[in-house]
Amino acid sequence: MIRERAYPVDPWHIRETRLDLDLLAQSESVFALSNGHIGIRGNLDEGEPHGLPGTYLNSFYELRPLPYAEAG
Repeated sequence: MIRERAYPVDPWHIRETRLDLDLLAQSESVFALSNGHIGIRGNLDEGEPHGLPGTYLNSFYELRPLPYAEAG
């Protein structure tokens, strides 16, 4: 549970009363929007600053070789 004054308690609204850059990643999660098939994190319209921007598609992934430093 986030216990910050930036998120006042209201049973029908999620409001952010001030921008706190230290809580930006949490804000993106709180304001994420999804319908079960596609999800979008609640980033700022300007694009910067951001915590972890992204758009997520259900059942979609990409295969890439992952180089590991330990492999030598």
